[in-house]
Amino acid sequence: MLAPLVAVGVLAACQQPTPGVTLQSGSRVVRSSATLYVRDGKQETGSRSVKALAVHPGALVNIDVDRSLSKKGWSVHITTGSDNSSTLDSAVFRGQQHFSFSVGSDNTDVVISEQGTGSTPAGLWAFTLQPTLQ
Repeated sequence: MLAPLVAVGVLAACQQPTPGVTLQSGSRVVRSSATLYVRDGKQETGSRSVKALAVHPGALVNIDVDRSLSKKGWSVHITTGSDNSSTLDSAVFRGQQHFSFSVGSDNTDVVISEQGTGSTPAGLWAFTLQPTLQ
């Protein structure tokens, strides 16, 4: 009975982790693996939860992506306000691992997408920025 369990554990350990994305503001940091990722033509579902980061209004938010993601190309999609009143879509960054922006006083959703084929992204990382005065 132990042998099949060990085999399953070994197979699970062979799966490659998805690239990670880190958001940082002040001393607060949150890191996430992909919520959705395409590897070898197959879609993998990763973390189902959107990572949250508490930020001070007006603070600088830094995004860092793993090197493998920077080589393939990635972009940032920022939506601000409870009614999604403001949206920013960045250019595609290739060979660049960092991006920074100032956050406002509304909740902000940040989605990082890895370049895929055509208009379909190969990976997605989702975050929400929650303004705080503390």
